[in-house]
Amino acid sequence: MKKTAWGVAVVAVAAIGYAGASWTIGQQIEQRYTDEYDRALSMLGVGNVISHDYERGWFTSVGHTVIEFEVPEELFGVQDPAAEPPAETDPDIEGESKFRTVRLHLEDRVRHGPLPGWRIAAATIESRLTEIEGIDDATRKAFDGAKAPYLNTLFAFGGSYHGDFVLPAGEMRQPKLVAQWQQFDSTVDGTADTNRVKGKLNWPQMTMTPTAVDGTPANSIRILMRGMAGNFEMDRPQEGQPWMSAQGTYKGRVEEISLRRIGDGTSTESPLLAYNDMQLDSNTTLDGALLNMKLNVTSRGSVGGLAIDSLRLDSTLDRLDLEAMNSLKGLMQPAADPIAPNPDAQAGPEVSAVIEQLLVAKPAYAAKFTAVLGGQDGEFGYRLAVVDAPNQASSAFPPGMSPNLLLLSLLSQRVEGDASLLLPKSWLPAIANAVADPKLSVQSMKTVLDGLVAQRMLVADAQGWHADLKLKQGAVLLNGQPFKGMGPMVR
Repeated sequence: MKKTAWGVAVVAVAAIGYAGASWTIGQQIEQRYTDEYDRALSMLGVGNVISHDYERGWFTSVGHTVIEFEVPEELFGVQDPAAEPPAETDPDIEGESKFRTVRLHLEDRVRHGPLPGWRIAAATIESRLTEIEGIDDATRKAFDGAKAPYLNTLFAFGGSYHGDFVLPAGEMRQPKLVAQWQQFDSTVDGTADTNRVKGKLNWPQMTMTPTAVDGTPANSIRILMRGMAGNFEMDRPQEGQPWMSAQGTYKGRVEEISLRRIGDGTSTESPLLAYNDMQLDSNTTLDGALLNMKLNVTSRGSVGGLAIDSLRLDSTLDRLDLEAMNSLKGLMQPAADPIAPNPDAQAGPEVSAVIEQLLVAKPAYAAKFTAVLGGQDGEFGYRLAVVDAPNQASSAFPPGMSPNLLLLSLLSQRVEGDASLLLPKSWLPAIANAVADPKLSVQSMKTVLDGLVAQRMLVADAQGWHADLKLKQGAVLLNGQPFKGMGPMVR
């Protein structure tokens, strides 16, 4: 009896101890959960949080959040072919809107440690989308074949975390479009101080296929994406900045992205455009509030029947002031015509100061596209950069001028750039053979290009056709001569 009593006592003490530990950990997790939720919403920059509550229990707690979005009506284009067409609305009539309010209801089920779900951890969180308000029956029906995404997160006692995000395989069926996708998976691992995350993603396939009203393939174009995978590592974005501005790296691969013609009366698909074995490599760094980004993309592919040996994009963005960009979002004129005069614009000096903050950092962007066809390189590249203001330049805010027009005016005074083009002569036979259209023969293409040479738009040599454009203080030079439009050019 004594042994039995001792055993019962030990079990009781252990149970009480576990419950106490779970309650204590629950308190700590609630604070961590609230802080991380606020940071995540700020980082993603999505919607408005209408409500958020957290019900803490001994072993399990539940959080509920409602996020509201203003969604363009054009996205709700799912219509029943037999239904009456919707009444047209006049956007000029006061009170009518081109947007629809949509609310997402999210639920987070938090299991406290020390053994949530029989795993040693501070907590596990199962995040689910439970309801969507504001969408019509036709849109709901279109997504009958889709399942809501979900996120499972495990928080370790040391403060680090591991998350698994899943979009289950499914489909969306509209009367004239079917989108189908295989399961998308992404994992994220965060450090204890939550300032550094790394992860990977995998999406085997997604297709978008236009269909006739009866569901058969339409005579149109099918979009295919296959074999997407990647790895990323990044710092937490600065407070109030979107996640795309986070300092970090991404390396990924897409096996295929293609556009194929379908529904031409045969069972085969005709390739129109294809990118194969696409490799992406991006690197984002921050120097204070200045954002710098590098992106390199390589691929091979085809256009119609024209095989392209390789494609490459190299781009750089330097010295973009994130603080100024964030301030401009709330100051720029939200007008249908962004450069229309606006007598009600009252934030002149404030807008001028923020625009000057953006320009004084001298942001710059450059991109170069290279293609190899038949062993010969063709190129197109350009660069734009903000430079010091001319002595006579003014950033004053004239009465009635919109903030958007002021920015364009200042950019015209302080942007310099150049662009270049190389079209190899050896490309013309390959293009003509692939197109197989008498109207696009080698001779017809050469006639057009020689006409542009005659107008000094292009320069011809033994290698091919070239063009060089320079922009400085509003003046444009094309191939070393002042640009005077598409007509003959005069020295």
